[in-house]
Amino acid sequence: ITILSAVLSGAVEDGIIDMNPCTGIKRLPHHKKAIRPLTPLEVEAIRCAMPEPRDKIIISLIAYAGLRPAQVCGLQWENIRDGLILVDQSVQDAKIGPTKTKTTRTIRIMPSLQSDLDDYGRGPNSSFVVTGSKGGPLNFNIWGQRVFRAYVVDEQITPYVLRHTFASLALREGRSLPWIAI
Repeated sequence: ITILSAVLSGAVEDGIIDMNPCTGIKRLPHHKKAIRPLTPLEVEAIRCAMPEPRDKIIISLIAYAGLRPAQVCGLQWENIRDGLILVDQSVQDAKIGPTKTKTTRTIRIMPSLQSDLDDYGRGPNSSFVVTGSKGGPLNFNIWGQRVFRAYVVDEQITPYVLRHTFASLALREGRSLPWIAI
């Protein structure tokens, strides 16, 4: 309505039409869907449902480190050290590039995530933490459709809900909103 009204206002100013028919039209109410972060027990239930260790670690990296899906795909083993994860790249359309915000950040590894990483272990000849079926970067969209959706049938739960879980846990830990927003 805003764009249409602006165009029609221009037409009124140019003398093409006598009046703007959008004047007085009320906007439809916009109800933002409430986001309900998952509890750690719910996250663990999802992890347990995943068929492969790789799938479990993807869930852990999103829920317990707050990585975006593209950052999970771009995470390399060399960026995990001394209890920290350095997030400095992402993978979109099989191309390595900067993160969404074009910033680098470090994330303290929670004990549960450290345990998951230790159990997962580094694969042979792999620089990426998670890889696709041919050994290169994982295509998150395909993984989401084939694996995540197959084992998480509740349409309300998406990988981004897991990121919201991380944000809730970080807030509870006392992290600032700007820290979480990166």
